[in-house]
Amino acid sequence: MPKAPLPPNEGDRLKVLNDLEILDTDPESSFDIVTRLACDLLKVPIALVSLLDFNRQWFKSCIGLTASETSRDVAFCAHAILSDDPLVVADATQDERFSDNPLVLEAPFIRFYLGIPLKVEEQLIGTLCVISPEPRTVTEDELRGIKGLAKLLEDKFALILALKRQKAGYSRRLQTEKLASIGALAAGVAHEINTPMQFVASNTEFIEAGFNGLKTLLDYYRNLVGRLDPSARPLHECEEVRAMEADLDLDFMLREIPLAVSQTKDGISRVTHMVEAMRDFTHGSTSGKRSEQINDLIRTTVVLTRNAWKYVSELELDLALDLPQVECSASEINQVILNLIVNAAHAIEERKELGWDGQGIIQLRTFQNNEEIVLEVTDNGIGIQPKVLHRIFDPFFTTKEVGKGTGQGLAICYDIVVYRHGGTLDVKSPVGARRTTFSVNLPIKSSEKDVPDLPAFTV
Repeated sequence: MPKAPLPPNEGDRLKVLNDLEILDTDPESSFDIVTRLACDLLKVPIALVSLLDFNRQWFKSCIGLTASETSRDVAFCAHAILSDDPLVVADATQDERFSDNPLVLEAPFIRFYLGIPLKVEEQLIGTLCVISPEPRTVTEDELRGIKGLAKLLEDKFALILALKRQKAGYSRRLQTEKLASIGALAAGVAHEINTPMQFVASNTEFIEAGFNGLKTLLDYYRNLVGRLDPSARPLHECEEVRAMEADLDLDFMLREIPLAVSQTKDGISRVTHMVEAMRDFTHGSTSGKRSEQINDLIRTTVVLTRNAWKYVSELELDLALDLPQVECSASEINQVILNLIVNAAHAIEERKELGWDGQGIIQLRTFQNNEEIVLEVTDNGIGIQPKVLHRIFDPFFTTKEVGKGTGQGLAICYDIVVYRHGGTLDVKSPVGARRTTFSVNLPIKSSEKDVPDLPAFTV
């Protein structure tokens, strides 16, 4: 039995097949509909959607057989993918390529075989094939009909591949935006860490010097006690002790050292909090979802963005108590919150640059609305002009000056909220009100809005 040679583009072919990520997946009705129609069209008992892996053929859909795969060595489809044209075998016992094939000599006793190669991105990944244990020929009408079914499968595979690559591109874009956000915040985070570390270092030096002085004094006390005559009045020694206390400024040390320790502990706590917030922000998965408390995510991101807003506004938190946890990707929702806070700070900064000297306010409010958790981010910045409001979530659209924004931040927020979590993201900026509110609505049980499956079809 001669084995089919490998196609000259075998590496490229397998790459497209692997990119589909469809091997060993569960049966799907949209594929089974095609194979059932193929059986009905040619009045044969067996129809397959066969995909050729490097050492096997695997059946995405299988009507009339119980096997889910066979060795590639015995696969008729391995011969079919060597050409764009259909492979028609009227009687396998009379074809030298297949006459001694185990699938001919044993069950399913293949006699008639018709395989239509399936092409995706110019690569033949498998076939739609029909099989009968009886020899037969195929009419032009039958061939035209099964080619039409194969075309539906090719479109289905192309859609799957396009969606997967779209998601891969989205993940890369999200990671790029996250890295850009972290980079933009790095200077602010460094400043926030540097300030407490400066007084930690200063207080540490003070405590060290104070401790050394106290140690000297205590050593003198001990030496003095050892030299005193209990029956004498050690006036001279007492004067020496008082002079040493005065030089050391003992009362000042006793008062200031506890304060320095308290400040040092506060500085360490602030640095620890900042580091933990950065860890929580960066370590979340872009794909995995779990139950999260949205208020905790908000507090984490507020800490990280503090340097972005503290010079232009106050930030107020109005977070509802006892909110249920929401099923989400913490990393992605952190990214949304970060973008909205930073955008709000920029809007207030722009208003101040126009001469406004009022108090900037950013408010983050959460509440439950039926089966959704709502986060509202409101600022009293420059506002959004009505003529561009409908474009605010478009990729690469920005109202900022060149070099100040990529136009991807809000587009990514929209993708995360709407497509990754099945929620909604809205914006309101009343004309003349100098107030903008972004509303994030997240379902408590997350879902994804995906490209729909192929509809059912008939012939």
